[in-house]
Amino acid sequence: MGISADAETFSPDDDLMTRYLIGAREAGIACVLVDEAQFLTWD
Repeated sequence: MGISADAETFSPDDDLMTRYLIGAREAGIACVLVDEAQFLTWD
């Protein structure tokens, strides 16, 4: 299709709530989609 984007990696030590979701809310983003979410854990 010709669509591409650079991947951003993270480790188990990263706080994704702080890293992505709070910034997304402040930017006016109402929804964050996660592909392969079955590999995520909630602590």
